[in-house]
Amino acid sequence: MKNNLTTKHIKEFTTEDTIYITRKSDKNNTLFFCEFISYNEKTGIVTAKAIDVDTNKSLHKNEIDAGLILSAKLDKCALYGSSVEDGFGFIHWFVSTGRALDPLEEYKIVENQMHIEKHPSFGLVSFNRSSGGNNTLFGSSIQHSQTISLKIKRATHERKYNNDWYHGSEELIEINLSQNQFAELITSFGMGEGIPCTLKYVNRERMPEPPYKSKVTIVQEEFDAQLHNFGIDLKKIINNATDILKNKSTITKGDRELIINSINKLVQEIQSNIPFVADQFKEQMDKTITEAKSEIEAFTENKIRSTGIDALKLGFISPTIPELKENNNEKN
Repeated sequence: MKNNLTTKHIKEFTTEDTIYITRKSDKNNTLFFCEFISYNEKTGIVTAKAIDVDTNKSLHKNEIDAGLILSAKLDKCALYGSSVEDGFGFIHWFVSTGRALDPLEEYKIVENQMHIEKHPSFGLVSFNRSSGGNNTLFGSSIQHSQTISLKIKRATHERKYNNDWYHGSEELIEINLSQNQFAELITSFGMGEGIPCTLKYVNRERMPEPPYKSKVTIVQEEFDAQLHNFGIDLKKIINNATDILKNKSTITKGDRELIINSINKLVQEIQSNIPFVADQFKEQMDKTITEAKSEIEAFTENKIRSTGIDALKLGFISPTIPELKENNNEKN
């Protein structure tokens, strides 16, 4: 049986090594001096045969004589040694890595160790601008080549080098917005139920493109339908009035009320309902024009930006801005 005080890692132990084990159920923390048998790295369990005990030898003599086999976690195992400085005995307890730590040693704390944290509530959100194509967007009256997308992903938090790093993983949702919808979104806190947006991806499943129909066509069809119904009502009123005036020798109070009510209905349709449709049409056209202008402005701005960047890369534009003279009228 060798002196194993220099064997500091449990993975290096053999059946010739000795080890101290205290039983989990032992409230007195009795130390059994044991012959090492094995160590299971997966479970962290040490198995050893008891050959002596530090106290109450008579109490445990029968167990030891019977060949007591002990199994314990690493934190219940230790080496016994003496201090070089003062000569007194002390215990080397094992840590989870499998090393027996000398209580008098000073161990540095590991610096800049990467720590990655995950949680169901962690997410990343981002806005991006995209160009190209004719994209149909829900709640918009025109098709768009300039869109803004919002993406939300699950995230992990990484802590390293005294800094925080956030990494996206599974994409949960992606939506598209027009320039107008985006502007309305960020300036309309707490107003209404929300701004229309177009779902593009939900849980990594691509959504079908929304149907597109010109708002001008829609309003025109609605107005045509209203005029069609107005014509039917007008024809019915004329027929009723003609029947009363031609076929009745005496016009009753009920006949008069029927004719008057019919005329009032026509007046209301002409003075209120038809102008309301016209106002709605004008409002829709103003909105469509605004959307179109925003689309053109976004396209122009994007083109100017990309052209300027390309020109700077090629060296056609000086990156320095010339100083302006304080007096524009100053003669050279």
